[in-house]
Amino acid sequence: MPLEETAGDSASFIGTATTLIRLGGFTLLTDPNFLHRGQWSYFG
Repeated sequence: MPLEETAGDSASFIGTATTLIRLGGFTLLTDPNFLHRGQWSYFG
C-alpha cells in the first residue's frame, strides 16, 4: 500500500522497519535488519 505517490514516485511500507522508496528511475529498499550489527555491505 503506497504511503505517498506523486508522478510515478512512491513510498510503500512493507512491514516492521522495511520501506520501498521509488524516485524517478531510482529504487531503494530500506531494511535496517538486513545485516548484523557491525557487518559491512560492499557495493561493487
